[in-house]
This record gives sequence, structure tokens and C-alpha cells, in this order.
Amino acid sequence: MRSNRTVQRALLMLQHIADSSRGASLSELTESLGLPKTSAFDILHTMETLHFLRKDGNAYFIGAKAKEVGDAYGKMQDICSIASGILISASERFNTSVSLVQYVDKQLDYCFQHHPDDAVMVARYSSPYNILHAAASGKVLLAFMPEKEREQALDGIVLYKFTDRTLGTVEALRGELERVRAQGYALDNREYHYLLQCVAAPVLHQGEVIAAISFSGLNLYLNDPQEMIAHVLETARLVAEGMTSHLG
Repeated sequence: MRSNRTVQRALLMLQHIADSSRGASLSELTESLGLPKTSAFDILHTMETLHFLRKDGNAYFIGAKAKEVGDAYGKMQDICSIASGILISASERFNTSVSLVQYVDKQLDYCFQHHPDDAVMVARYSSPYNILHAAASGKVLLAFMPEKEREQALDGIVLYKFTDRTLGTVEALRGELERVRAQGYALDNREYHYLLQCVAAPVLHQGEVIAAISFSGLNLYLNDPQEMIAHVLETARLVAEGMTSHLG
């Protein structure tokens, strides 16, 4: 696939400015990167307008929006490393598979997983359909995301029936998400796989849900999920505390 030349130039300029503690002028950028002056000025002006750059005199510096993007990447990387030890400990203590899950591009991204040595593994379905509506972690991430983002996620979603317990309508899913927000956790009672049960809870950082912790297994809680709910809530709290200690 052919790369877009304007985007490529913008990113090269952004990188060059980020590498310089004193910023960079239009002339320096065009000379160092071999760019046409008119094109470079248009790109710089656009990035300044969008606050990816700021201008002080003749020099351009990294702007607030570029910092936000970098901070978001760092936060997502940090949570995986911070959570790993806590999740391994929880997995071994409660003898259950434990996952750290994030919402990326309308999909569930399993950032970290750990399974105890004697865990019975169940193969995932080979399916082109999203599992947001069937997984406990998916319900948590949908329930606690901003309303506009949630509506975008639900727009056109295909509610594939993985088992006879899977939610089959958007109305039913909306009702389930309301319950999840009210109670602070979500269950998957054989909705994704007829052998699996899951419990998930949100990880909060600075008032924002940035991930979900999920416990899963065969007959994880039978007919009484309360003990596992308490365990997953406690684990999510420990990960959140670790994030606060590390990032502030």
C-alpha cells in the first residue's frame, strides 16, 4: 500500500522537532528534511492550529495534543507492566485464568493473560464477529466508556449468538450495560462459550476506565458468583492503585 506523502512529511517534522530541545524553525526543517518550503509551512500551520505544535518566535515546539498522544501510549504500555505481577499472583491464588483487556478499534485487546498450570484451556471460536456483547470484559468496557464512544461502538454491531445464552438484541445489551454500570462488574455466564464463565471489573485511573480485569474458567462460580466478584474487584483495585503510584 502506498504511503501518503503529506502524512509522512508531517510525522518526520514532528519527530525532528521532538528530538530538539530548542525547537526547530521552518528553514531548519526544510533544509534538514529536504522539504519544499511552501508544503512544509502548510503542514506546520495545520499542526499548530490543531495544537500538535506550538510556535515561539520562529521556532516550533511539541504542542499539547502531541503530548496527549504520547501520554496515552505510555499509559497503555505502563498498565500492562504494572498489572502483570498482580494478575499472576491473583491467577495462582484463585486458580483461575486472568486477563487484562483494553478496547482498541472496536475490538477487545488482551494486553496480558496468565493461566495457572492446571488450567483447562478452551479454544476460542474462529469467528469474524465481535465478542464485545458476549464477554464480561467487553460489557465492562462498553458500560463505562463515554456515551458518545459507546454509541459509536454499538452502531452496526452484529450480536452473533455464540450460545443460546448470548444477548441477541441491542435493547437487551443496553439493559445489561445499565446493570453493569450500577453494580460495578459484569458476568459472562456461558454466553461466549458453553463451558466458560467469566467475571470482569473496570480499572480506573484519574476517573477514567482504561481497562478491564477478567477472571475466567470452567464452572468458575457455578450458581454463586459473589466470591469471584469480590476477588476480581479487589484485583482491579490493586491494579488501579499501582497505576496511581506509578503515574500519579
